[in-house]
Amino acid sequence: MEMWQSSKHGQLFASAQTKEQAPTCVTCHMPSGTHDTGLGLTLGNVGNGSVIEPEKPVVKMRIITAQEAERQRKLMIQTCLPCHSSRFATENLEKADAIKKEADAVLGEAVKIITQLESEGLLQRKTTPADMAHGRKPEPVAKASLVLGADQVYDGLSEIEQRFYEMFKLHHASTFKGAYHQNPMFTHNEGFLHLKKDLTYIQNQAAELRRRAKER
Repeated sequence: MEMWQSSKHGQLFASAQTKEQAPTCVTCHMPSGTHDTGLGLTLGNVGNGSVIEPEKPVVKMRIITAQEAERQRKLMIQTCLPCHSSRFATENLEKADAIKKEADAVLGEAVKIITQLESEGLLQRKTTPADMAHGRKPEPVAKASLVLGADQVYDGLSEIEQRFYEMFKLHHASTFKGAYHQNPMFTHNEGFLHLKKDLTYIQNQAAELRRRAKER
């Protein structure tokens, strides 16, 4: 909703002079009264997006065929045609595709780092008040499988895993969904900026965990 409101489409709707001309959520996501709100969506479908075969997702994502992606893209362009040319719609949707793939790549870098830390036994759970009361230090996560992405929980994780949770759930989604809503400011300020900060934090924490491990 925020992405749409602060986009050109949302700004047109906010103006009394252009309100009737502006597309709303229903215009693009429920054309002709369909209840298939995913109609026309390709890489931006569902909360964590999709990838097109044979590409492998960096975390759990929907996988679609190239034929399905092409079919859905044509449907979305048809939705855009009352206001835009097919060339304009195609170019802008392809730009959003590129941003989705770039966001996936940043997320993938974080996955590699955390997976390697787990294999080295360096992931540490967050110190709880009970730990502090008894003078216990954070310890490596034990008897728990590493889960990153859509099925990841938040509680009981190491700080680096919690940061990844925010990276994936909030900043990754804001980056590519802002792009598909044609809102470059939202894409950067609420998405990609934080996505890169998340990766930097994870890189720095990984270096610090390895430094501490050498000092033991």
